[in-house]
Amino acid sequence: LHGAGDGNGDGRVTAVEAKRYLDRHMTRAARRQHRRGQVASLMGADDVVRSKPAPDTYERAVELLAAAGTGAELSACVAIEDTVWGIEAAHAAGLPCVALTHSYPAAALATADAVLGSLDELQPALLERLCAQHAGAGRTVR
Repeated sequence: LHGAGDGNGDGRVTAVEAKRYLDRHMTRAARRQHRRGQVASLMGADDVVRSKPAPDTYERAVELLAAAGTGAELSACVAIEDTVWGIEAAHAAGLPCVALTHSYPAAALATADAVLGSLDELQPALLERLCAQHAGAGRTVR
């Protein structure tokens, strides 16, 4: 997630997930929240050689955001996940990760940097804190 309305980016995000799932669910969510146009691109496992828990999808997403001129840098990106494999992929790519308890209970997602019950709980202050912590840790895309 890059620049999700926090004033640091262009407000668009790159969504990394199974495209069929995103086509069905993210579009519905975008309509519900009146945020059509906020998703810059969709990426899924079929766009890379290695899927999660490999970091390839997240590394490619950051590359695409940067190439699109969004000003995205690794230090300004946060992954949103709902599986242990996704959390592993995000961390392997050098991204902080917020886990949502859609698929697994919070205890199973404890390796994430933050665990929330729903996307509605996600606040810009949390994104800013996670980005600052991970930038300070010197994480880089491998």
